[in-house]
Amino acid sequence: MTGVLALAVAVLLLGYLGANRVARSEQSASSRALPPVVGTNLVMAPAAQIDSRPTLLAIGDSYVGGTGDPSVATYPERVVETMGWSLRVDAVGGSGYLSRTLPTGRVAPSLADRLAFDKANFDPDFIIIDAGRNDLLSPVDELVPAIEGYLRDVRSAWPRAKIVVIKPQYASTDVPESYPEVASAIDRTAAQIDAAAIDPIGDRWWDVPDLDSLLLEDNVHLNGAGSDYYAQRVVDALRAFGINPVQA
Repeated sequence: MTGVLALAVAVLLLGYLGANRVARSEQSASSRALPPVVGTNLVMAPAAQIDSRPTLLAIGDSYVGGTGDPSVATYPERVVETMGWSLRVDAVGGSGYLSRTLPTGRVAPSLADRLAFDKANFDPDFIIIDAGRNDLLSPVDELVPAIEGYLRDVRSAWPRAKIVVIKPQYASTDVPESYPEVASAIDRTAAQIDAAAIDPIGDRWWDVPDLDSLLLEDNVHLNGAGSDYYAQRVVDALRAFGINPVQA
């Protein structure tokens, strides 16, 4: 079993850890006071902006939303701390550009399935899309059109937002077979919609001396140190794109 295949199987088996959808603001107390949407375990944040700070909408899987351990800050939380932004999150563990059924029997909706809700409830200045690692074993002829269509629809939904797409990769130096085609599709579509793309493989994010020290015991998800490291790499990329922290 290849490293990528083993990771993909592990994620499918662990997908239930973060399978509940998170759609929230950084004001967790007010978010908890809101009723869940019928038929989901969704916690819905108000659509109105909470303050005057720029807003980041982070969209993705359990790398974005975490595994449910409140003691481990997610990397989007670290990013907004550094950038001086407020945060909205739409994350479903085990999800990706394609919908799939998790080992628990629960369906993880695709990013496209969630777009209508996000458009109705969030008005972001910046969007980070960090998904697709759960799609790495899916047929490329299904995955690439899903990526291209979703990214175009995101641009249509938020024509003025700055969009950043992170190419899909686990915390591993193994390169998936599908990666070149997936990466090319993201680069091509990002150029068409005036978005920026981050390439963890090309930038060798995971070529570090002690990778295990950044991971939880499942060897898939990021621990606290891993979230800090991932967030710093994202912030460095944002700065390279000319996106700088808010000046106090």
